[in-house]
Amino acid sequence: MSHILNTIQSSINIYLDSENVYSHDDLTGSYKFIFKEPVEALPNHQMLLEIKSSIFSMSMYSINALNNTLIVDGISYLIPVGNYDAASLIVFLDATIPGIVTTFNSTNMKFSFTKTSGSGSQITFNSCTALQILGFSSKDHQTSNYTLESEDVVDLSGIKQIVVKVPNLNLGSRDSKGQSVGILAKIPCFVNPGEIIYWSADTSVKHQIKTRLLDHLTIDIRDEFNNNIDFNGTPWYMELIIHFIEERDYRQKVTHYDDIKTDLDEHHRQIHQIHQIHQHAKNHKKHNTNKIS
Repeated sequence: MSHILNTIQSSINIYLDSENVYSHDDLTGSYKFIFKEPVEALPNHQMLLEIKSSIFSMSMYSINALNNTLIVDGISYLIPVGNYDAASLIVFLDATIPGIVTTFNSTNMKFSFTKTSGSGSQITFNSCTALQILGFSSKDHQTSNYTLESEDVVDLSGIKQIVVKVPNLNLGSRDSKGQSVGILAKIPCFVNPGEIIYWSADTSVKHQIKTRLLDHLTIDIRDEFNNNIDFNGTPWYMELIIHFIEERDYRQKVTHYDDIKTDLDEHHRQIHQIHQIHQHAKNHKKHNTNKIS
């Protein structure tokens, strides 16, 4: 949204450092920052919040506690958390799951699981958290002819987006269903594991917030599935800007609209009166003509 910053109150930059957080909830990914000097808008002013830039480490694991459980033929296996490619994951799977050999087709990017020993020819992958990274949907998958192949491509790329939310402010952002989600930014994870994500906003988006006194911020950091992100101890940094706008600009626009509406109503009233006069004259003329006849 575009706003005219016609005010004597200067914008304020806020530099957030996750190591200087007041409190952090590991389960929800919520960071609370308390301001010793609150930001306050002048009378008849409102605040606008903008995210300018951020720095994150690509330190999160592609396989973590949320997607590392694999259940084969009713037996549960835990894949150690970490970053894997197809080859390194195959090493673990072949060493861990007895009687099944895993291969990877680089052309279609799918795994094949082949039974090489044990009774029968059946393989069952039961519903579990690791199925998506192996190229399967969340339901049970079974074959009776010794080989089970991934439905979809293998997904070992990890988190695709870092989603920044500010739950203590009523931001106007919407999701693809049109629901209010309070998202300040979605930051793409386009670097390799261990590298740094330097992100700057391509466009200036200012979110109007209702409070005139800002003494704290709650920042929620989630992935694209709204899961908490474990950065494994690495800090992140973010630059925000608080802008200010005079409320009278809005009132002037409303007043201007009301003036236009009043003028239009008066114009319509006058046209109606003229129409009535013309109709009355027409009826009077017709009456006189009938009288002469």
